[in-house]
Formats: sequence, structure tokens, C-alpha cells
Amino acid sequence: MAVCGLIVLLVLRRNEVSRTNRTLQTFLQQVQNVSQLQTDATTMQARLEQRMARLQTKMLQLEQAAQRLNSPMHFDSNTSAMLELPASRSPVFSSIAMDTRVGQLNESAVLVYGENLQTGEFLLVSMEDEHMTFTFNVSGDQQKPIRVDSNLRLCTNCWYHVQATRYRNEGTLTVTDLDTQATTSVQASDPEVTGTDLTLTSALYVGGAPLGAQLTVSTFPGVSVTMVMRNMIDGTVVENKTAESHLVLGGGGGGTQIVLGSQHPNQTNSVGPTSVKFAGCLQDVRLNDRTVQLNTNSSSSADVSFQGCLPQLTVSTLPGVSVTMVMRNMIDGTVVENKTAESQLVLGGGGGGTQIVLGSQHPNQTNSVGPTSVKFAGCLQDVRLNDRTVQLNTNSSSSDAVSFQGCLPQVVPGVGFRGDSSFSQLAIPLDFSGAAEIWFELKPDKLDGVLLYAEDSSDADHFFYLALYNGHLFGVHQPAQGQAQVLQPSSNLLVDQQWHLVELNITAGSISVQVDRSGEASAGVLTGALSSSHLYLAGVGPALQEKLNRCEECPVVVSYTGGMQGVSVNSRVLDFLDPATVLSQRGVYLSGLDPPQNVTAPTLPPPGPTVAPPSCADPVQPAYSGEGVNFGRHGNSYISYSLSPETMAQYFRTSFVLRCQFRAEAPDGILYYSANNRNTPDNHLAVYMSEGYLHADMKTQQASNSNYHNLKVRTQFRDYADGNWWEVVILRIHNFLAIIVPERRDYVNNNQQSNIETFIDLTLPLYVGGTDIHVDYPIFSLRKKSGFAGCIRLLEISTAQPVDTVSFDLGSPDDQYNVGQCYEAVNPGTAFNGTGFITMGTQSLESGLDVSVQFSTVQRSFLLLLLYQDPGNYFLMDAEDGRIRGHLRKNNITTTIRTTHVTGFEVCDGEFHTLVFSANLVQRVGVLLLSIQLDELPDNRFQQTGFDDISIHGELYVGGGPVAASLASPGLVQTPFKGCLESLVFGEALDLRQAGLTEHVTSGCPARP
Repeated sequence: MAVCGLIVLLVLRRNEVSRTNRTLQTFLQQVQNVSQLQTDATTMQARLEQRMARLQTKMLQLEQAAQRLNSPMHFDSNTSAMLELPASRSPVFSSIAMDTRVGQLNESAVLVYGENLQTGEFLLVSMEDEHMTFTFNVSGDQQKPIRVDSNLRLCTNCWYHVQATRYRNEGTLTVTDLDTQATTSVQASDPEVTGTDLTLTSALYVGGAPLGAQLTVSTFPGVSVTMVMRNMIDGTVVENKTAESHLVLGGGGGGTQIVLGSQHPNQTNSVGPTSVKFAGCLQDVRLNDRTVQLNTNSSSSADVSFQGCLPQLTVSTLPGVSVTMVMRNMIDGTVVENKTAESQLVLGGGGGGTQIVLGSQHPNQTNSVGPTSVKFAGCLQDVRLNDRTVQLNTNSSSSDAVSFQGCLPQVVPGVGFRGDSSFSQLAIPLDFSGAAEIWFELKPDKLDGVLLYAEDSSDADHFFYLALYNGHLFGVHQPAQGQAQVLQPSSNLLVDQQWHLVELNITAGSISVQVDRSGEASAGVLTGALSSSHLYLAGVGPALQEKLNRCEECPVVVSYTGGMQGVSVNSRVLDFLDPATVLSQRGVYLSGLDPPQNVTAPTLPPPGPTVAPPSCADPVQPAYSGEGVNFGRHGNSYISYSLSPETMAQYFRTSFVLRCQFRAEAPDGILYYSANNRNTPDNHLAVYMSEGYLHADMKTQQASNSNYHNLKVRTQFRDYADGNWWEVVILRIHNFLAIIVPERRDYVNNNQQSNIETFIDLTLPLYVGGTDIHVDYPIFSLRKKSGFAGCIRLLEISTAQPVDTVSFDLGSPDDQYNVGQCYEAVNPGTAFNGTGFITMGTQSLESGLDVSVQFSTVQRSFLLLLLYQDPGNYFLMDAEDGRIRGHLRKNNITTTIRTTHVTGFEVCDGEFHTLVFSANLVQRVGVLLLSIQLDELPDNRFQQTGFDDISIHGELYVGGGPVAASLASPGLVQTPFKGCLESLVFGEALDLRQAGLTEHVTSGCPARP
């Protein structure tokens, strides 16, 4: 039994060991499997990492490729480019626009060139003698190149925006310094050239010219090229005279090639004044406003990089969501009714859950459920639910007319157009057979864009078109039959981040377009009466776009990009939220526009009562005082007292004290005067003001030997012509003379003895406030001969023997001339009532001029001064919508500089402001330096070259100008000045009273009590 039991135990143990071995083998197999899995995983991970690396490389390549689609093209050194011209273009237009930075000024360089070898037509934009030039040759029997030379001297490594445009045989070259925003625009035409067309058969050469071409300067018809030329690394243009880097577009199958960066690689001879190739950076290259993708459209390239250029600027936005409708007026805080907007953002709601709709009520809601159905327009940021931030872009289930690109830091009201096929079709009828007017303000973001389009309801060939063409207005009225009427109103470049007013006026048989009320409108005669049932704004709809593309007289077919304000037709301001007005639109937003440059956007008031928009101060209504007598308001004036010889001797012969209380409105003038002879006095007494000082001047005679003594004394302070009341005391004891202003303790004497007996014998009347003595008499003893300007309310004399004080009754003199009532309160200066002006005689502007004006007004637009020689030569200063301008016109070229402003209502607040203007010509280098500043606002400085003479000689008009001079001066604001001129320096200080005051221009400015 024991043995059997042992055997059984051994069998059991063996079986257990077998199971253990099997378990161990299974475990070992599992370990081996895990190791293999780990190896496989490691291998797989390596493969995945390799794939991820390849994928990342591909993604990077894709990103770089995508980036290259919008990146500038970089040219390295001695390069040029050749662009294929579009198949469809108008022969009457040529347009080239580019941003360029010039690296070398000591050589001539071709920027753009195109030609027609069969007809001799060509166009060229080049840099010569440190200036941009534009030359073109149109078709016709009397071919003669027309050349336009910019007068803005270039500087090395400075950025410029160059625009060269041609319409028929008229050329315009506009060059803008992108650092200082200084702009000069020059036009040229030749009446002997009768041709109008320019058709290029060659490619368009950029940065060089084809070999064999005879160059001057030119453009190309119907093609707008836009490019930025910059070094990709450090922004400089690298001089390179040997490299042949270039980029070839098109040309497959024998087609025309456009070479960028150099002349054609197969060209062997030089064809122009320079062989310098373009070096720098190109971006946003366009042919007829269509972007050319350089990296994908090129058939070959050499030494050209598509890696992009250094950015010049960045744009920062505030976080948030931009919703495209207006809820509150940006100026006065009022709620604008919204009848059509359906912009909204829906949060949540999946699977039937609750939805939260931002920006409007629920899209499916048909009835109004609250106090208003106005949709929200503006910006939302930091949206919270239960104090948890909601990520609007990721948490929304749907949205409509909402942008997640961020919000502008500041906005002003208006309607914005995005430019990508944007338009607004308005149910606004137009009838050109009667009278009609269309007004609007615009602030463009781009140089080109359609502004207005109207088509006759019964004849589609009859239309009116207005566009922004290279930053200037260009209008076309095309009748059903006959030649198109072109309107080109003169203006400065309108793409300057400021608002500009456009006025289109139609009367029976005529049409005119004007910019910024410059006085220089473009007018034409209407042929046929256009009658349209609706109006397109900022572009046209898809159905009309193809027709517009075929219009040979229309240089621009793309939609407008930028903002508009105050759009009105026949005095009716359009409501872009009204479905009865807006038939259809695209690319339109109402969530606010960028404020003008250097302008602080108005702050939104809190909800509540309406806040009044900024406005000018109310005019001052003169209030008169019952005390004192006014002198000099309308020119020379006086009162006089005819005293007997005995009384004169009693008062003035030896010793006296004279007290006078006065309020001066001008720094010069006689307070009182008497003498013993009208023309050759040897005894006299005078108290007068000169340059704000008070003077006492007497000539006495010594009793013992008849010797004459001149007694003179002057106050320490000079600011007594400040419109305040002062008392001056004159003390004389024989030859001792003192002047005292007690309130200021201003005391001065002549340090003479009082114990030598002298006398004054006076026989003339005692004159107060002026005299009737001819001011030009050569030996009149006073240095200042003008009458007093202001009020006198007290004049009294105290004598020693006998002791007595006599007060002169100023209201009952023995004689008086041209006196009046005193204002209750007054500011010193010359008052202009807005209906006249004064002439300061012949003045000159030579190689430099400094102007300083202290003024107050309640106007925003006015003519301040005008130095007028002839229509082609003048200098003027005016204000337009609150911004003061200086215009210098020499040989029909106008240079304008404007003050910095904040709201446009600074100048019309009724307070005094200081305006400083300076013009200096550095003749050695031909540079004109201009600067202008209002008060403590930042000054504007302007530098322009090409001037060797700025001299202007003519009459100087202040506060307005004669009608003939006004009408002959382009850009002149003709509204006369209404306000107060405290002082005027025009090279030297000018006394406006010497011009002869009238009922329109008077001395002393009434003030608010």
C-alpha cells in the first residue's frame, strides 16, 4: 500500500512538473511574442516616424508652395522681367502702378518698357537724374513722344509708389514717398499729337528693356502692373551688373513670353539708355487687375527665389467676432433700425438641444419677441456663459455673415466694400433729363475700383460709369449714339487714408463731377437723357460684369475696396439696411470702418440720452458796454478838446499827473497828444503804444536859456494790448518824467533832475485816441502815428498850482471822428465778418517764407490768405472741413501740405489757435522743404525736389480774395474768413489796420462776456 501510494504520488508529481513545464514554455513563448511585438512596434514606430517626417516635409513643401502663391518674387542683382500682355485691352488707356525702392541713383534705369515695332508706339517708366519719368508715343501721322517728368527727387533706399497713367494723348505721373506720404502729381499732353491709341505688340519688360529699342519713357495700354521691389533679406537693392537672373512667363508653343528681371535671355544688344537689370522683390503682379501666380505660371527661371521677402508691416487686430450689421450709431449712440440683416452665430443645438443665437433672434423666428428687431452689428469678444469663456469659432454650430478674423481696434460708421466682386444694387431711379445730384464720401483702400454705374432702362448701350482709376476719379457718360463724354476732375491722390467728398451734379444738358469742393470740377455736355430704374454702387452684378469687361472706355472693371459715408441721391441719405432700397448686394459690411489716419475714432457713448456729435461753436453776438469810448474800429478816429492857452498852461506847463484807463485791441496807437504846431512842433506831449509797450514822449524848453529837452520813458512790460483794462499814470515835474502802471508795479523814470525849470507851451487841441494830423507828414515827431485801437474810459489831470483834478468828459468832446461804443468784452486783433477781405499791398515769396497766424473762428472751411500773381503762380492758405492747407503753385504745378487734425472741429471752436507754415528752397540741390503745424498737434513736413525757383510776386489778400483771383486759382476755398486774426507774420509782422478797415473788417474782436 505504501509503495502504491508512493507511485501514485510520483505520477502526480510528474504530471505537475509536466504542467509546470508546459506553463513555463507557454510563458517563454509569450515572452518571445512580446519581444517580437516590441520589435515589430519599434520597427513600425520607426516606419511611422519616417512617414511622419516625409509627411511633415510634404506639408512644409505644401505650406511653402501655398505661401509662394502670395509671396513677393525676389530678383537678385542684374535682372529683368518680361510679362505677357493680356489678350483683351483698350488702346486708349495705359496704366502702370508699382511700389519701388531705388538702390542706385547715379545711373539711369528702366522700370517698365513696352513697344510696337511696326508702328513705333511705345511706353516707358524709368528713373533718370534722380527723378521718375514717364514717356509714351501714341499712334498717328504726327508721332511725337510725350514725356512727363516727376519733380520729386528720389533718395537711395527710399520706398516710392509710382503711378503712370495715360488716357489718349494725356499722361499723368504720380510719385508718393511712402515714408513721408509726400505726393507730387504732374500731367502733360501735346496738342500737336492727334493720335489716341497705343497698342503694344511686344512683351512688357520690367527692370530692363529689349535690345535694340530706342527708349525715352512709356506705359502700356490697358495693362496695370502692381509690384513691390525689395531685397528679401535686408530690404536694400543690390547692385549687380553681371548676373542674368530672370523669370519667364508663358511662351509655350511659340507664344509671347514675358520676362521679369532682365531683358530676354536671347537678346544680345542693349536697346535703351541703360542696361541695368532689376534687383529687388516683386509681389502682387497684376495684368489687367488679375493676379499672376509667378511660381506656377513661369516656364523657366534663373537666380529667382520664391521664398518670399521680408514683411514691411504687420496688421494687428483685437480678438473677437466681427458681425456685419450696425446696432448703434458710432457718432451719437442712437440705435439704427435694421430691416434686412440676418447675421447671426448659433451656439450648440445639436441633437435637438437648446440653441443660443448671437447677433439676431433665432433664424426660424418669424415674429418679433422683444422690444426691438434690430440686429447686432459690431464686435463681440470675451463671451461668457456662467463665467466660462465661450470659444465662438469652435463652439458654433452655424453662422451667417460673421467673420472670425478679429475686430478693428477703432471704427467709424459707414458702409464697407471688400472689393472681391463687391457691389450694392440700389432701387434708386436716376433721370438725367432733369436735375439730379449724388454725393458721397469715400476712403479707398486700393487705387482702382468701380464707384457708380447706371444703365438706361430702355437702351443698354446708354450708361454712366464712375470709377477710381489709379487713385483719381474717372467718369464716362456713353450715350446711345455718339462719342463718350469723359470726366476727369482734378484732385490729389485719393488713396491717403482720409475721407474725400465726391459730388456728381446733373442739370438739364450738362453733368459735372467735383472732388473735395476744390472749385475745379470736370464738366461735360449730355447727349441724350439717361433714365435708369436702379443704381449700382461699388461694382456691378454678375450679369453686367461681362459687359463692363468689354467696355473700351472703362479703364477699371474691378469692384471698389474701401469705405463710404453719407451716400445721398437727390438729398436723400441712403439706408443700406432698407430692403426697399437695397435690391441685392455682395461683399458689403456695416460693422464699422477704419478711422482716417491720425484721427481718433469717436468713443461710443453709454446707452442713454443721445449725445450730440462734435460741432463748431456758435458765433459770438456782440454785446456793447455803457462805459468808455471806442477808437479805431473802422480806421483812424479821435476826440479832441479845444482848451484856451491859459487852461493849457495851467494843466501842462510845468508839472502834472495824468491818469488814463484804457483797453487796447492793437499793440500800436496814440492814446493822447498835443503840441504847439501841427507840422513843425518844438513843444509836444504824447502818450502812445508801440509793440505793446507804453511810451511817454515830451519835448520841453528851458526857461533860462531856451534850450530844448527831449523826455522819453517806456514801461518794462510790453503786453498791454491784451484786451484787459489798465491804468497808466504819467508824472512830470519839469524834466523829470515817470510812467507807472500801478496794478503791475511797472515803474520807470528818466533819471532827470526836477529842480531845473522847464515848460511846455501847447496850442493845439488835446487829441485823445488819435489825431487829425496827416500821418505821412515827414517831420511829425511821433514814431508811431496810427490812432489808438480800443477803448478809453478815464482821462484826468492833476496839477500842482493850484492843486486840482480835472476829469475830461469823454462823451462830450469839442470834436470827434469815427468813434463808437465799446464791446462788453473784446479780444485783441482784427475781426472779419465773412463778407470781405483786406489787401496788404504787394508782397513777395522768394526762396523762403515763414508764415505765422493766430486766429479764432467758428468756420470749418474758409480762405485765410492768398498771395496771387497769376493763375499758374500763387500761394494760399485755406481750411477745408477743419483741416488747414497750404498750397504753393509755381508754373502750374501745385504742391499741397495739410495740418494734422483729430476730429476736424478743432479750428472752429471759437478759441485762438496758432498756425505756423514754412517754405524754404535749397537752391543748390533743388529741394523744397515745407512744414505746417496747428497748435501743439504733430507737424507735417514735406520735401519735394525739382524746384529751382518758387518766387511769387503779387497782391496779398487776407481773409478772402477778389472774385477774379478766386476763380482762377484751382483748389481754392472761396468762402471768406469769419473770425478774428490776432496777429499775422508773412515774412515780417504785418499791421492789418494799415490796409484800411471797412465795415467788413474791423479792429477788435467781440468776445463772450
